[in-house]
Amino acid sequence: MAKEIMASIEPLAKTNQNTLKIPRNDGLGMIYADRLKLRQCVLNLLCNACKFTKGGTISLEIDRETIGEKAWIYFDVGDTDIGMTPVQMEHLFEVFSQAGASTHRVYGGTGLGLAISQSFCKMMEGEIAVQSEVDIGSTFTIRLPA
Repeated sequence: MAKEIMASIEPLAKTNQNTLKIPRNDGLGMIYADRLKLRQCVLNLLCNACKFTKGGTISLEIDRETIGEKAWIYFDVGDTDIGMTPVQMEHLFEVFSQAGASTHRVYGGTGLGLAISQSFCKMMEGEIAVQSEVDIGSTFTIRLPA
């Protein structure tokens, strides 16, 4: 699935002269999740990364971790984009919310993608989170039970 996603996102990344990186991790095992919802979530994060990053790097790292008795799969979408302040991140996952009015004017969008992705992750008993620093970049993490 990761290879399919990266193949479909590559033309969009090239639009802004971005480099795509997806390190290979063979020890992931299986994940039992809704393939379409998971694909949509990861694609949404990658599309956002491509939109906000110019001449930078976009990565998709997938890893597995066992905490107690439960195994988790992590999908980290990182970029070297404009980044966000803590205030901008406060309402990021709300419907029709964006990092700011100027972000909407410059980059467009409806403010629905992250809210839908969060809903899908919750439906699959997981979560989505973000870490970001202004002028350094952002990493969105999807965490789902394996």
